[in-house]
Amino acid sequence: LCANTCLLLVFQHFCARASFEPVLCSASPLSDEEREEIRFLVFDDYRARTASFVQDRYYIPRLIASAAVFLFCYFFFSLVVRDSVVMIDEILISCAAAAACFVLMRRNELKKAWVCSLLDDGRKKVAALEEEVSADIAGLEAFLDQLSGLFSVSELADVLAGCSTRSLPAFDADLPAWLTAAFSAFLKKEGRAYAKWIRNIRKREKADTRLSALLKAACLSDGLDIYLLALLSRLSI
Repeated sequence: LCANTCLLLVFQHFCARASFEPVLCSASPLSDEEREEIRFLVFDDYRARTASFVQDRYYIPRLIASAAVFLFCYFFFSLVVRDSVVMIDEILISCAAAAACFVLMRRNELKKAWVCSLLDDGRKKVAALEEEVSADIAGLEAFLDQLSGLFSVSELADVLAGCSTRSLPAFDADLPAWLTAAFSAFLKKEGRAYAKWIRNIRKREKADTRLSALLKAACLSDGLDIYLLALLSRLSI
């Protein structure tokens, strides 16, 4: 989420057997190009989450099978194939066989019929994305536009660190539960760095020039979106 962009939310986005119903929310109607780009991003994310779910589900069987392959190869080459170098050849060959077994099983897991069916269902649902213009998202974008108009990056860093006499504008919108949940999920996964900054900002009791300097450096070197950070710091999440 940033100024002049739309916010994409996918509801009931599960990598289980149950299908999901994606809903596209934006502050204003999207162009055909934007809609196609979002469809691609949604399905790419869904495919990645599905692969992660499948690989986590079969991790223990894959690990056990790999261990069994290692033991079989080790004892086979130790007892049947005799060489002058004790253990080293057996361990290297067994490790290679176990690793190959692990990788091949992981690749084959994504070719299972139920996984292909799940991906096909996701592809169809994404192709039929429902679009919804949301006043709540429009309010968030308006707040971001207001911040970018009032403060430069450096000035906003000083405000968040308490090193300025200026303050953030009021943001009293009562966001719906689904939007609050989306932000919370973002902070727990992709936005963990933002969550850390928010904790530092909220626990600050006085002006902190070091925090201001760190925020400015993070914007330059780490790509921190300080306007998004300011918005998140105002939300009750």
